[in-house]
Amino acid sequence: MTQTTQDSNLIEVEAWIAGLQRTERAGYYVGEAHGRYAGKHPTLYLDTTIPSYLTARPSRDINTDRMHAITRRWWSEDRPRHISYVSDLVIDEARKGNSDAAQRRVEVVRAFASLHRSARSYELTDKILVQCRLPARVHSDVHHVAIAALHGINILLTWNCAHLANRHMIPHIRRACEAYGCAAPDIYTPEQLIGVCAYGRSDS
Repeated sequence: MTQTTQDSNLIEVEAWIAGLQRTERAGYYVGEAHGRYAGKHPTLYLDTTIPSYLTARPSRDINTDRMHAITRRWWSEDRPRHISYVSDLVIDEARKGNSDAAQRRVEVVRAFASLHRSARSYELTDKILVQCRLPARVHSDVHHVAIAALHGINILLTWNCAHLANRHMIPHIRRACEAYGCAAPDIYTPEQLIGVCAYGRSDS
């Protein structure tokens, strides 16, 4: 990728963030939902995609760079508004892959309290897979939801839009959790959560 293309990509990402900040300063909500969590400090579960995008090197892909920027923006400005957790699954996944990248991820996640997998979380994961008609190979993706649900977490934050932050999957995830006797967390990407929480003024 040429320097001109990199500069153009960076300008686009910065323009999106600047527009978002102007909207918040004006007191408007960002996104379609109202400030559901305004004035609160909801519990939040970070799946492995969040520290991965937070610590990743710059990408040649404009969409990936945009996700990096949004993640960093949410992390620095809005994360303190939540009580955040990871899990032993997140820590295990963060340790995989390139050693330098893994070290950066682990340094991020070890700062948070860790929730633990259990026989019940494995059982609930299996039920969600069946309800969503997902293959066994995405068991770990779905296991994040089960862990969060069984610990009563309010929000699961993820960039996994294929299996988790997916409007077609979420109703099935909720039904599986309800049938198991627990409530599913609300599942959002960082971009979606900025709008739902309405981190700007909540009295508009």
